[in-house]
Amino acid sequence: MARVFKILVKPSEFFADEEKINDTKTSLVIFGLAMAITSLVSAYYFSEKVIYYLELGELSNIPIQLLGIDYIIMSRLAYLLLASLIILGVGRVFAKLVNAERASIKLHLNVVFFSFLVILIMGIISTPVILAYPVKQYGIVGASFESVSLLNADIAAEDMETGFKVEASSTLIIADRMDIKYLNESGYPIEWGRLNSSQIRKMLELKKPKVYLSNAKVYAYGDRVFNLTVSQLNFEEMKFRRTINLERVLLNRDEITSDAAAVALDFLGAFIPLITWVWFVAVNAVGFRVVFKVSRLKSLAFGLFAFAVLVILGIL
Repeated sequence: MARVFKILVKPSEFFADEEKINDTKTSLVIFGLAMAITSLVSAYYFSEKVIYYLELGELSNIPIQLLGIDYIIMSRLAYLLLASLIILGVGRVFAKLVNAERASIKLHLNVVFFSFLVILIMGIISTPVILAYPVKQYGIVGASFESVSLLNADIAAEDMETGFKVEASSTLIIADRMDIKYLNESGYPIEWGRLNSSQIRKMLELKKPKVYLSNAKVYAYGDRVFNLTVSQLNFEEMKFRRTINLERVLLNRDEITSDAAAVALDFLGAFIPLITWVWFVAVNAVGFRVVFKVSRLKSLAFGLFAFAVLVILGIL
């Protein structure tokens, strides 16, 4: 197992040894460990270092699911699996485009899995950084939902197109979409990023979020369809098909940015993933050169192309 660490410093020598890169069992162990450490570190970060508060005024009882541990772990696993498939797929296509020598999928997949040693090592290195991270407190200050149903609701609203006043107690209100947002004095969405922590908290104390219901039916009014600006809304239960968007703002930004150590850790936390993925793609490019027997220039082109695809698809 110790010999695989040559991947980190002399990847070309490692990949040139057919016996080593044909060791599927070891490559799978590395891939599995990389997925495990990445998932565990992410789960710890989002469960211990990130706190979310619903800051939606009277609607802060909306049943929003915020990053459960199971979701975090599954998303990390899917994220790494997708990255490996992208690297493999891009490599196979690129090899055909440059008329490279043939290489089996098994051999190529082993190269990709062995490259995950970079992810594994950087995950271990990042762990003390994550442990030292300051706790970040986020407020959910805006939200959008699709296919909303409000049960046993009291509503006071106005149709945005006709000005018709809607005031009713209704067993059911349905809408294609519900939007909740804070507006400034000019009627535009508040730019939370321009405010400091005290201004954010003051804004949340003084203002009430606006609620909009698109293509809504209030059953007390029959089948009439409204586009409503809501001034008052209470309900016993809310159901929706999916969350379209959640807008968040860092509530303790000033506390973090005034602490030099916290700023440094934040920088490291952003820099480590970039180094990790550049290194990961570089190792794969070397493996691509050795396995498909192409020139350094072609392997460099593959690396740049693969990196661009990962960026475009949102992996990086």
